[in-house]
Amino acid sequence: MLKKLPRSEGVYIEWRNGNRLLAEGIDSLLEYGEERVAVGAGDRRIVFEGDALEMTFLSENRIVLEGEIRVVRYETEREG
Repeated sequence: MLKKLPRSEGVYIEWRNGNRLLAEGIDSLLEYGEERVAVGAGDRRIVFEGDALEMTFLSENRIVLEGEIRVVRYETEREG
């Protein structure tokens, strides 16, 4: 399991042209599919939705998604 980051470090998201997204500061991959990807960051869950989503990079605290990204949603408490 990946190390949990202190809440104060936060998450950095860079979204380019609606089709490439970098998220730094994540601590887990919670869900992965072509239309929905969810990651954990401390006590938050961040959900990315769109079409033809593809994870092109994954490291201990970063993820890069490509595809038609339509929604980025923060949830304050992790579900399930």
